[in-house]
Amino acid sequence: MGKNTENLGKPIVMVSGDKGGVGKSTVAVNLIEWLLGFEEKIDLIDTDLTNPDVYAIYKKEARVNTMPPEEIDIDETDAGGWIQLAKFANSNPETLVINMKAGSKLSLDKYHDNVVGMFEAIKRPIILFWVLNIQRQSVVLLLDALENLPKLHSVIAVKNLKNGFENEFFLWDEKKKTNETLVNADISEILFPRVHASISIKVIDEKHRINDLLNDPGYDQIDRANLKKWHEQASRSFNSVRVKMAL
Repeated sequence: MGKNTENLGKPIVMVSGDKGGVGKSTVAVNLIEWLLGFEEKIDLIDTDLTNPDVYAIYKKEARVNTMPPEEIDIDETDAGGWIQLAKFANSNPETLVINMKAGSKLSLDKYHDNVVGMFEAIKRPIILFWVLNIQRQSVVLLLDALENLPKLHSVIAVKNLKNGFENEFFLWDEKKKTNETLVNADISEILFPRVHASISIKVIDEKHRINDLLNDPGYDQIDRANLKKWHEQASRSFNSVRVKMAL
């Protein structure tokens, strides 16, 4: 991985972790709401065909430009999904959030040269939010991503506290200090707050925008207060790395 110093335009923000259940979608929706707090419009791609929750939440939002996930099918059979993604990024100039599906590694490994060539041609800064759990594989998959992704402007490791207490990420804490690739990558780090399951179900499973729930007088007052606190904590984390995001 090397930093791309020839970037033009607004950033491409990839939310990944390459494992199901680490919390990519909850990070992505909070990130989108945060961005909409100061961006007039954003672009969105959700590559998860099985559970396109992020797309479903924002597909009717006027300030979010998106397209159905089935039109960008990233798999190992061909490079077509990556080509469609690159074309979307090239023709839509707003800040682009990409919610990467679990298991993208196999396709990225196979079509590495194609992906790198296309995104280097676009010349937009690429920011990677890598959602961690406390398992060793989470770090191994990040190392693989750093080797195979196009040049990155910055990398932000997300300790998702849904997956464990802060001190339980000790495998990551050790590797980021001792692994040469991670040290050289100059990775920033944020904490992503835990939230009660009833709130994540309301947002992700029932497909509600955070902002809509916060402004819904019929939404349970206790849940609304907890949702507000959760999103404010997440926004503070995003603000702490805003300088790294080429915004």
